[in-house]
Amino acid sequence: MVLVVDDDAAIRTLVARRLEHAGYRTMVADNGDKALATLKQEIVDLVVLDVMMPGLDGYQVLEQVRARHTSTSLPVIMLTARDKGDDVVRALRLGANDYAIKPVDFAVLLKRMQVHLALRGGRSHSVGAYRLSKRIGAGGMGVVYAAVDTRTDRHVALKVLPRSLTIDESYVRRFMREAALAERVDHPNVVRLLDAGHDGETYYIAMELVEGKNLGELVVSTPLPVRKALAIALQMVAGLSSLKAAGVLHRDIKPENVIVSQTGVAKITDFGIARDAVAAGRMTESGVGVGSVMYASPEQIQGRGDYRSDLYSLGCTLFFMLTAKDPFPTDQPVATVFERKGQRPPKVRALLRTIPVAVEQLVARLMEPDPDRRFQRYEDIAAEIRACEGGKGKGHGMPSAAHLVAIGATVGALSLLLWLLFRYG
Repeated sequence: MVLVVDDDAAIRTLVARRLEHAGYRTMVADNGDKALATLKQEIVDLVVLDVMMPGLDGYQVLEQVRARHTSTSLPVIMLTARDKGDDVVRALRLGANDYAIKPVDFAVLLKRMQVHLALRGGRSHSVGAYRLSKRIGAGGMGVVYAAVDTRTDRHVALKVLPRSLTIDESYVRRFMREAALAERVDHPNVVRLLDAGHDGETYYIAMELVEGKNLGELVVSTPLPVRKALAIALQMVAGLSSLKAAGVLHRDIKPENVIVSQTGVAKITDFGIARDAVAAGRMTESGVGVGSVMYASPEQIQGRGDYRSDLYSLGCTLFFMLTAKDPFPTDQPVATVFERKGQRPPKVRALLRTIPVAVEQLVARLMEPDPDRRFQRYEDIAAEIRACEGGKGKGHGMPSAAHLVAIGATVGALSLLLWLLFRYG
């Protein structure tokens, strides 16, 4: 069911009739109040909404619609008389999925409706050669669906750029740059890019589908065992090292962007704000690209940095795995978080005393505010993690299996000696 909302009777009737001829069932409303009342009483699949109306205008109706429905559960296409004007930008920022220009080009309107109805719910619909099965995630630069490549029957993760962003060519360039950077990397600990392109105005990136959970889902409120956290960190080091070798800065390493498969393989994903390491210019671009402030390095927040910024984020992620807590308070203003990032790194043992000192020192060195005081080579980080795993790090490392056997033998001998002294003393 498509709801057509327009105060102009001629336009309202024409749009409804053309949609009915194309096979859609329609309902109409001549003002915003009637539109909202209809949405409360009827099941509607898509709304075609005029921007300029007396009483509640299209913006006000859209705001109320988005308070109750997401952009995927109820797509809204705005009708406007100005192409790429302020009204279009405002509508898209308020949550409109798309727009159509008056006088209406019905071929364009129908195509755009088909796209958004296909993405609504994501079941049994296609984008290019990919048949969507379900929605599995979303972020600032796209919605991710589980899908099947109909050419090969391969299951993939398909990231689709929202139509509300394709109005701005800079977002399209960034989206396709994400694909180009991901294509450089081929490593078991990095989600692999399979394909990229567009189906009409719908841009997509097809990636390896990983059955598992991201670290945010895996940890929730319970810390990982130290050995498991270190094992995942070691895999992240391998993945990040491959990115560095390919000349790619990830810039958004955080728990949500590391997926652990059902077999325990950690994979780095989401190149949405990644950057070519040899590209000239600042790290940020038009005020975007900082990543998660909680996990970003101090220099990255200031628009500077190199691969060592990813090391800082690795340290923050390891902190989270070990403690099930973010490294900095989430209820503080950004300025306060930034100030704290410039001070001594937080201590994991302040939250969990059972964590070995050597592991705490590893995390602290990764999270040094000064990048020159962090590790400078991935090989050194890997060696330090292995030393912690084997109990050879500084301080109270974790004892190896052989060490535990030796301790057990010593305790046994002492117990026997004490028994003999007591028995025959």
